[in-house]
Amino acid sequence: MYNRMSRHRRNQLHSQLRKDVSRMGIYKNIVDDAPEMICVISPDIQSQVLYINNAARCVLHTDPAQLVGSSFWDIIHKKEKMALFRALTTITITKSAGKVERLRCRVVTNNPGIYVSVKMTLANGMQGIVCIMRHEDSNNPAILRVSPNERP
Repeated sequence: MYNRMSRHRRNQLHSQLRKDVSRMGIYKNIVDDAPEMICVISPDIQSQVLYINNAARCVLHTDPAQLVGSSFWDIIHKKEKMALFRALTTITITKSAGKVERLRCRVVTNNPGIYVSVKMTLANGMQGIVCIMRHEDSNNPAILRVSPNERP
């Protein structure tokens, strides 16, 4: 009798898990196709990119798969790194789900010496720090050309 009840309970849990995974797949599709660049970065000093959605193709002109595993610092302009470091430190120290940091910064594109100005929102997530980036002006994205002596 115990085995039958245990099997029944396990089957119920598996059924519920399949439903949950199916629901999460819908949310993953929404995030993957969002117009803003959404990424999850590790909460340590390396800030490794754990996930990045398809909008990286439009914002950074690069394949998102190439960025997964790389350091988030590699795509940030050198003059913006200190402000980003302060924001990331605040997020990781507070570890509060409700704490959100906002800042403007420039991110590097796949084209050497060309940066895009973005509004960035940072928040703690379950898997790491969630970062959402959107163009300063969605109708006219600000593309900045950097002189050769100002390379990061």
